[in-house]
Amino acid sequence: FVRRNNDLHSIIRITYPQAVLGGEIEVPTVDSSVKLRIRPGTEHGRIYRLKGKGVPGLRTGIRGDQMVHIEIDIPSILTDRQKELITQLGKELGTEVEAKSQSFVGKLKSLFE
Repeated sequence: FVRRNNDLHSIIRITYPQAVLGGEIEVPTVDSSVKLRIRPGTEHGRIYRLKGKGVPGLRTGIRGDQMVHIEIDIPSILTDRQKELITQLGKELGTEVEAKSQSFVGKLKSLFE
């Protein structure tokens, strides 16, 4: 947590499918964990506000909010099946997607084909 006045800020990483389709995640707060509903189409950098989940003010006792900053976890290593599915999704969305990097063995195979 990072404190700014009475508000707390936290970063939560979600998967690409969670960002696109939405879902429910557990978010730790200073008191406990709460469920947060992720809206479909959530973008990287979106901030969700958890009202009253910050810290109490010294003079007023009024609690601030917790700001949950969303980061989307993009995997850097994919299986062949995952690459195929992402490529199909790209085509469905009208974006031509091609996996450009090949492994050493893949490059060697292509030399003999």
